[in-house]
Amino acid sequence: MFDARQALKEKVINYSLKFREYSISVPDGGSSYITIKHCPWCAFRVPSSLRDMWFDILDEMGCVLKIRREYELSKVLYFGF
Repeated sequence: MFDARQALKEKVINYSLKFREYSISVPDGGSSYITIKHCPWCAFRVPSSLRDMWFDILDEMGCVLKIRREYELSKVLYFGF
């Protein structure tokens, strides 16, 4: 159930330094968010995200495959798929 008091305590605009992304929190009690590309008040375009470049570099280093394998393993262990 939506709790307005809890929603007011949460940050509305978030910034991820690692990915250089701005997002708006979804007040669902969890950690959901919506990534934005423009300021919701002035429509100024925010800097481009570094998320794709970050994962491309990890992939070149061979790290993404390891992370994916660990994720698949955890999916099998926890969800039985």
